[in-house]
Amino acid sequence: VSGNDWVRNYFDSAVKFNPGTRFEYNSMNSFMLSAIVSKKTGKTMFEFLQERLFAPMGIRKVFWETSPKGITKGGWGLFITQEDAAKLGLLYMQQGRWNGRQLISEAWVKEATSPQIVTDPDGRSRYCYHVWTDFRPESFTYNGMLGQNVHCFPDIDMILVTNAGNDEVFQTGMMTAIIRKYFGGSYHPSDKPLPADFTGHHRLLDVKQEFMKTGLRRQPILRGGWDRGYYTSPRHTAVSKLAAHIDGKTYEMAEKGVGLFPLICQVVHTNYTRGIQDLTFHRKGETLILTFTEGTESYDLPVGFEKARLTTINMNGEPYLVSTEGRIGRNEDDIPVLTLKFAFPEEATERNLKIFFTETEEIELHWSESPGDVIITHTVEQITLGSGNTNPLVQSLMKNMNPSFIQRTMQCAVQPVVKAHLVNGEKK
Repeated sequence: VSGNDWVRNYFDSAVKFNPGTRFEYNSMNSFMLSAIVSKKTGKTMFEFLQERLFAPMGIRKVFWETSPKGITKGGWGLFITQEDAAKLGLLYMQQGRWNGRQLISEAWVKEATSPQIVTDPDGRSRYCYHVWTDFRPESFTYNGMLGQNVHCFPDIDMILVTNAGNDEVFQTGMMTAIIRKYFGGSYHPSDKPLPADFTGHHRLLDVKQEFMKTGLRRQPILRGGWDRGYYTSPRHTAVSKLAAHIDGKTYEMAEKGVGLFPLICQVVHTNYTRGIQDLTFHRKGETLILTFTEGTESYDLPVGFEKARLTTINMNGEPYLVSTEGRIGRNEDDIPVLTLKFAFPEEATERNLKIFFTETEEIELHWSESPGDVIITHTVEQITLGSGNTNPLVQSLMKNMNPSFIQRTMQCAVQPVVKAHLVNGEKK
């Protein structure tokens, strides 16, 4: 996907092993199926499915990304609600019927949910046609990366949809392990409802309030413990003092290859950063605003200290929602630190940034993302050191390099540290 013509690149790519000898997941195969639909019908696969599938099922809040040539990505890039994802699971549970209408061939559904190939050495996991076998008899799962799953259990007439941001590409993470533990082969739902649990109900409301950010569950602790100066209120003197100190100041990045958009999102959406050029701090009333200049675009991000502030940024012509939440403190060296979390509500990842105000005319930015660091590092290792690399020149170079050096270089790319220098503002 490094160029614009993905179909041509697909056919120009080398074959890693003899076809049919072993399994390796490759989303570009799904993309090619989408390209075939476009070739045969004259429509994108998304347009084709809107007429044949989404409209009859009442699925309206749905969007599917395309390649540079306008072909539906097929293997990824689908935006859909949890309720509508559950509908797709129910469609297969009902053998392709919806409201009495046969939308998909019953024979195809049976074939598509039947094991086709063993995917791991122990033989426990099997792949069907774009779905995976699950851990219950005749069960199957629509599996998306980072914990987007639709688990279908026909034997107990149950569908379980998950929407998460986990460090798992396939069904290998903690969340899947919990689902398998509690909804395994021995689980059968009771006809009798559970007794009321008032304590548990109030705990749930407490957690809900925290996630909805409707207010602080507890008053912030301003004294006691380690005196790190940890505050959450924007009206506190620590926030006001820092905001006054940096108001109107612009810092130019020493390295301009780091972007606001999470790395894993850049790859998945093929929307790559042009690099942050500079960062300006503004104070508007009691609100601290960060202005990033990235490429030719500027993003104004208001920072919430009690509740995240939501805005929209434009990434190379594509709009993305982003919420910004911050806190101010001091590290063990008594250096002021502004910690920021940039959450992308439409994605499964978030970008994290710690700004260290080390000197009057210099700041240091420590970037990371969650989830993504482990996944990206592993993927790059596969491309350079593992089975993903089929380039003889690259293979030759990698053999003569220290693996620890390569891994360290990857980690620096995933969690970069960038210095920035003051280019305006008075010294204080």
